[in-house]
Amino acid sequence: MRYRDHLVAGLFAVGAPLLGLLVVVGGTALKAFGPEALMGDGLVRLLVDLVVFFAGYGVVLFTQLRYFNVLVFFGAFCTLFVGINGIATSVEQQVLRQRGEITACTVRDVERREWTSTDSQGHPTTHVAYDYGLACADPRVERMTTGSRVAERGERIDVAHDPAARLEPRPAASAGDPGSSLRQGVMLFAIGVVLRLLSEMGVPPFRGAGSPHGWSRRLRRRRRS
Repeated sequence: MRYRDHLVAGLFAVGAPLLGLLVVVGGTALKAFGPEALMGDGLVRLLVDLVVFFAGYGVVLFTQLRYFNVLVFFGAFCTLFVGINGIATSVEQQVLRQRGEITACTVRDVERREWTSTDSQGHPTTHVAYDYGLACADPRVERMTTGSRVAERGERIDVAHDPAARLEPRPAASAGDPGSSLRQGVMLFAIGVVLRLLSEMGVPPFRGAGSPHGWSRRLRRRRRS
């Protein structure tokens, strides 16, 4: 019985993050390489983004609620989230390396957007984005959005873009190396999975009430009382 409990817990610890990874990477690849007749539709692309967010990242977030150990809960969540994002980013970077182009642009205007989201525990998080209006040598590139300010109005900037318009334009300097992003993403993803496994196995100091050991202790206490 104990062996079966460990097996199920191990599959849960590994399977849920792996499912989230497959959904996120699959959605990214679909947007980049999917059939034009399907992915050329803005509504379909929005639906893919929603599936990636809720079914991909969401499965990692909600399965983390099993782990009451603070180190495992926050440590595994952060490493898994950043790791999955890094692996998905490496796919986009590889697409830009294969078929991307760089065009010189002048920033016509910059708009800063700020909004607040709240997690399941009611903790608010402030997000910031910068929308750039661009005048580029390639007229197909007109706008770009970044998470940090990269240029001021009137400045010139090189922008990497996908001629197929599948991926969003981004500063050429931040296009990145797909191999480096993949290695970092895989390493962080593996760390997150290992943390969950250590908790399921009841290894101190990662043991928590969500592990088979933790639940068995609680059941024994109830029986004694």
